[in-house]
Parts: sequence; C-alpha cells; structure tokens
Amino acid sequence: GTPHHAPPAAALQPCRSDASAGTGTAAATEIDRLLAAGFDDAELAQLLAEGLDCNYLPANDGLTNAAWLGTVRDGLRTSA
Repeated sequence: GTPHHAPPAAALQPCRSDASAGTGTAAATEIDRLLAAGFDDAELAQLLAEGLDCNYLPANDGLTNAAWLGTVRDGLRTSA
C-alpha cells in the first residue's frame, strides 16, 4: 500500500474508535507478546508491512517500529 504520513496518533484513531475495551486490551497483550519475541527493527518493519498490512511508517516520525508499537500498546490500554 501507499505509506501513511499522518501523525502516529492519527494513524491509530480508526482502531481506537472501533475497538471495544476488551478488544483493545487483547490487542495490547498481543503487542506485548510481539515485542517480547525479540524481533529486530527490520523484522518488525516486515511484519507490520506484510503480515499486518500496516501502511504507517514510524521512521517518518523518527520512531523505531518497536517504539511505535509500544505507543500503540499504551494507547490501546489508555482507551480500554
């Protein structure tokens, strides 16, 4: 897909508005598992692009993929 150049929070807004509290908590737990798996940043980039069809590029905002996923996880927990 085409890279998404919106700010990180904007990239998450559709997910936050559609997710129930239980879904957000479950997704945050899955992100914890993903981050604990020990993937390097290149592997996380490939997973985000190919496995999850994520068009947002954290590097465009000066973030590593792991840092962005941590932000996503924290945002999901906050909105849950």
